[in-house]
Amino acid sequence: MVLGILSAVLAVSRLTNVVPQSAAQARIRDEWDKEVHAHEALRTELQHQKAVWEQEVEWDKEIQAHEALRAELQHQKAEWERERLAQVQRRQEEEVEWDQAREALRADWARKRDEVEALRADLQREKAEWMRQRAEEKRRKEDERARERAGFRWEDLMPDQRCLRHNARGYTARLAKVPRSYDPIQACEETAIVIPGVEIKGRPVKCEDRGCSGVFGHWIAESGESICATYFKHFDDKGCTSPGSRRRRIQSRLENLQFGDDGRKMCSTTPATFRHQHFPKPDMCDVGIFGVWGVWEIKDQKC
Repeated sequence: MVLGILSAVLAVSRLTNVVPQSAAQARIRDEWDKEVHAHEALRTELQHQKAVWEQEVEWDKEIQAHEALRAELQHQKAEWERERLAQVQRRQEEEVEWDQAREALRADWARKRDEVEALRADLQREKAEWMRQRAEEKRRKEDERARERAGFRWEDLMPDQRCLRHNARGYTARLAKVPRSYDPIQACEETAIVIPGVEIKGRPVKCEDRGCSGVFGHWIAESGESICATYFKHFDDKGCTSPGSRRRRIQSRLENLQFGDDGRKMCSTTPATFRHQHFPKPDMCDVGIFGVWGVWEIKDQKC
């Protein structure tokens, strides 16, 4: 096409001095226009192909970039997979180590438990042997003490000069025939007594070592002591304690009180029965020149 255009231009240049005819000029002009239009079409086609080629080049670049990115991602994925597999392997190795450590610890615990059980069994055997020996020693000592106590006896039983409280009196006796090898207080505490008439049985409530005088036991007789059996006989009505109090005052003199006894203590422990009522003790006790008086304040709706 380019050669055709050049040939046409040369032909025109040769005929510059020749005056063509109108029809030839028109034909030449038409051919020239066709050539120009063909050249323009070719230029447009070339530009279009260039644009397409440039677009294809850009696509190739993008494809190459995408391929590079994909390769990088695949590389990172491969690295991550290697790291994951390495972590899984390390975890498996650690689990194996932990299992081995647990088994070792469990075996150590089992061994120590067996040692403890063996030690406990030894201690139980030793304890049983110690208990047996202790029981034998205790039995031997009890037999020895029984033989020694067989010669013990209480002598010089004496009642106290004063009463302790209502119907209660103390007694004292000396323990005789106590060997020197025997603890006298222990001998006193282990030796019982029977006092006829006052119902005292059993061991002393108190033991007292008086040195060269000996060991003395003390008892308290709670019954059969007529000398300590104080009582109230005549009950005097002293009227209402105060108007509207609904309380009436009753008074009685304490009888059978021995000289030297604590009147207030004897009064405060002596029961009484009057007006079909029983009272374990007075509400109060008045100690005066002419005796000791028990006082009760009983309910009375008339007051």
